[in-house]
Amino acid sequence: MKWFRTLIAVTFLFLSIGQPYSTYAAEATEPYPFIGQVNGDTVSMHKGATMNYDVVSTLKKGEIVGVIGDFTNNLNEEWLNISVDSVKGWVKKTSVSPLEEPPSSLYASKNLADVRKGASTSYSSVETLQYGQKVTVIDSYVSTQGEIWYRIDLGSVQGWVYSEQLSKTPVIQLLQTNQSATVHSGATSSYKIIATLEENVELTIIDSFVNNQQEEWYRIQLEDGTKGWISSELTEVIQENNDTTQTYPVVYVKNVGSKIHSGALDSYRVVYLPDQNEALQVIDEFTNNNNQTWYRVELSADLKGWILATDVQEQPLHESQIVGNYVFVKNDGAVVRKGALSSYPTADTLTVNDDLKVIGTFINQNDEFWLRVQTSNNVTGWILATDTQKETKVNTTYYLNTNGVVRSGALDSYRQLASLSQSSAVYVIDTFENNNKELWYRVTLESGENGWIKSTAVTSKRINLNKSFVVGTNSTYVYKGAMHHYKKVTKLPYGSKVKVLFEFINDKNQHWYNVQLSNGTKGWVPKAELFASLSDRTFVYPLNANVLHKSATASSGYNTKVQAGEQLIYLWSHNEWINVENAKGVRGWILKNDTREFIPNIFLNPKVTQSGNATTLVWDKSLNFAVGNKLLSNGVVQLTGSKLHTVLPTQSIKGLKNISATSSTITLTPESGYMIGVRNNSKQTQVKVMPIGLAGKKIIVDAGHGDQDPGAVGPTKLKEKDVTLDVSRKLKAELERQGAIVTLTRSGDTFLTLAQRVAIANSSDNDAFISIHANASVSTSARGTETYYNTAYNFNGPKSSVLASYIQDSLVDRINTYDRGTKTANYYVLKNNELPSALVELAFISNPNEESMLKNDITRGQAAVGIAEGLKKYFTGGN
Repeated sequence: MKWFRTLIAVTFLFLSIGQPYSTYAAEATEPYPFIGQVNGDTVSMHKGATMNYDVVSTLKKGEIVGVIGDFTNNLNEEWLNISVDSVKGWVKKTSVSPLEEPPSSLYASKNLADVRKGASTSYSSVETLQYGQKVTVIDSYVSTQGEIWYRIDLGSVQGWVYSEQLSKTPVIQLLQTNQSATVHSGATSSYKIIATLEENVELTIIDSFVNNQQEEWYRIQLEDGTKGWISSELTEVIQENNDTTQTYPVVYVKNVGSKIHSGALDSYRVVYLPDQNEALQVIDEFTNNNNQTWYRVELSADLKGWILATDVQEQPLHESQIVGNYVFVKNDGAVVRKGALSSYPTADTLTVNDDLKVIGTFINQNDEFWLRVQTSNNVTGWILATDTQKETKVNTTYYLNTNGVVRSGALDSYRQLASLSQSSAVYVIDTFENNNKELWYRVTLESGENGWIKSTAVTSKRINLNKSFVVGTNSTYVYKGAMHHYKKVTKLPYGSKVKVLFEFINDKNQHWYNVQLSNGTKGWVPKAELFASLSDRTFVYPLNANVLHKSATASSGYNTKVQAGEQLIYLWSHNEWINVENAKGVRGWILKNDTREFIPNIFLNPKVTQSGNATTLVWDKSLNFAVGNKLLSNGVVQLTGSKLHTVLPTQSIKGLKNISATSSTITLTPESGYMIGVRNNSKQTQVKVMPIGLAGKKIIVDAGHGDQDPGAVGPTKLKEKDVTLDVSRKLKAELERQGAIVTLTRSGDTFLTLAQRVAIANSSDNDAFISIHANASVSTSARGTETYYNTAYNFNGPKSSVLASYIQDSLVDRINTYDRGTKTANYYVLKNNELPSALVELAFISNPNEESMLKNDITRGQAAVGIAEGLKKYFTGGN
């Protein structure tokens, strides 16, 4: 069953996280190798030289290690490569300092430990040590592999002993009382007695101490787990129990992630990480004071440790427990063969970390254990189990070998988080096999969100792009390495093209492109600054006037100011901050919540001006977004829209009681005696607050037709253009008599296009627009007065409706015509007008009776008075 000891062994080659960077530092602070000592209370030893790598052992303060070399990673962190108890790994340089001098004495931790002529196992043995024997150290040596050797003086002979056969403190030994004895809570007889022992009781020494009376005491552990101190004079040390009459079983590791410790508690240092199903020879067992049963196992001649009994089982995993699981290729170049012998032809050549689904097992005639597997590209064949490992490498860049979907969970039914294209990179942080026996990888997206992608869509083998990309920012640099602290090689012009070789993700989840310039120079550019097309760029827009900070903190200074709605190129994010570039190429940081990924509907840059007795508030609009206008009770006006962001004025506005805003409304409440007028166009929205009443109001009066356009003509040849001009002149006089300010679109028999009439209104700061017309019909009996307004297109449709209603009522009363009411219509001068607008049809010029009435100067005067009265009601709220 030797194959179980090697089945799916977990080994890792040191692969640096990041793009290629410098190797060992040019000059170390100490010549390597050297003997070091752990500084910190608890120091983690990692598989590689960053914190992202798995912890392979935990070291305690004062522990002696062999230091092989050093390394500076891409975070500029200095790490040391060390060896301890045959385990190699990496610790931060500050965690270990050179050992000033070797210990003066040590204890044999192995019975019959060899004392050799030289510091290597190739030298012959000159003496052996007894278990627990104290020796005097006179020199030390560390090999290039980190093996520490001590030269000892036994009096009769001197020689070299491998450090793993020695202990700095008295090793655990078996002890036996030679008379009845008391156990104390401390290392003098004055301490409290915690137990009384009979003669010939076996004990375990876990420490020793010489007190200030020069008495040697042993710290012991009793069968019930109680620990205490006993005088050495009451005991005698006996040999380590080498009784081979008791046999212990071979057990098999049940779970991935099990640990073997230096003692029978989880708090003891980890000395070995076994594979799932690895066979372990038990040599002892022990129940600690937590009532946990532990097995002591022999891993090699020089390495023993303790594992929880619940982490092992007496029988190896059955084939049915292996088949259907996934294993991963240990090294590049491993092959899948057509049969379970190395002589069979190659079916596929694999890359490190390729995933393989196990579909069968076989032990061949050479006692080799083979796995029948299916590769990710559906090739079926056989691979030596020793060429695989249970766990894949994580916390590194993988590549999509096809288009793939990232989901919120490890099943196809989970919500889609992102859709990624072939050759793009993802950062793999974990693996999971679901209930359908599908292998999924947990990945971190560029947004920082974590999700899951099927293993069949990704590979650890780098996939090259070899495509031309365009530079999409004004401050794009090529760096020597894939982090911003690396030296800048050159600046790339905006809009220029560069060849992208492949994508890479560093351990800060920043995506970079490895590029090659036209002169052959290679380097690194942030992915966010290169695009297949400039149309692929992502922009953000500030909600308010803001600044671009120098760093991702509110307390940092700023590089430049930005305006609300200003277009900024999105580069990358860090927590709640995003790094952006403005149109001038200036970069900085802004809070993500202070921006939108689309041009937001912002009412910005509020400006307040005073003209006469009216106060005007003007907002610029970030873009031409739709704005609605509602007229509520008591003269309250409400502007409406979608996803609005309003910058409210900081100063008070005369006549405006309150102004409030939400994401869909701006509510304007006038004070008593004031009214609100609103204008809106593609670039601005204007609010005008003014006292109620006709005095001071600005009104445009439009006489319909003119010059070559006579309008309708009555039975006696009365022309509409003449009637409308006369009534308009009389209306102007009447309004001005009451304090209004009136503009006539035409004051004589001239012609204006409809667009010209509207332009006069929209380019003004007036408060209302009245167009005067006379009606006509093919039926000479058609009669009456009607007034039109528009709500479908006119921004001030609600107010236009009120205005038309007041004018209609007053006009009918004054000229005593048939009331045809108010009506909506899409007349050009109404639908395209920004002002509250009404079009008056005085009477039917085609009706002989009403034509006669329209000829009458008194009737025309009364018509003007009636329209003026309607306007007065409108400007006084109906009073």
